[in-house]
Amino acid sequence: MALEFWNKTTQVWLRRTAYERNTKHKLLLTYILSALWHGFYPGYYLTFLGGAFFTLAARNVRRCLRPRFQGSKELAFIYDIITYITTRVMMAYLVFPFVLLEFRASFKVYSQVYFFGHILALIAIFILPKLLPPPKIKLKKLNS
Repeated sequence: MALEFWNKTTQVWLRRTAYERNTKHKLLLTYILSALWHGFYPGYYLTFLGGAFFTLAARNVRRCLRPRFQGSKELAFIYDIITYITTRVMMAYLVFPFVLLEFRASFKVYSQVYFFGHILALIAIFILPKLLPPPKIKLKKLNS
């Protein structure tokens, strides 16, 4: 959601041009097009490929965790606060290469923080669904 509000006009164009026209790898191809649009510095590609990776992780977190916090307004509020802070931290982490532009400098920054964002994203994609699988959605019959 944070990326959608970053630049609404560009997001609409990317959605129509890349995301909705592809049947496979929609997310990845959309982020690659965005990187191409920005130019040919390695930092753009690290940022936008990271954006695709982090979007997959965020979707998994939302699918696996959000329903568990919807039992009360207090829990929902706690979820909102935690995800708001996490989003801000991860966005700052993600855009280092965009600002630095160089691969080596970007890699150095990520290594100095032990690739914590990438490790959290890997956990969210591969381990979280095994530990806390998304709850099953009960479908109501229309003609009951």
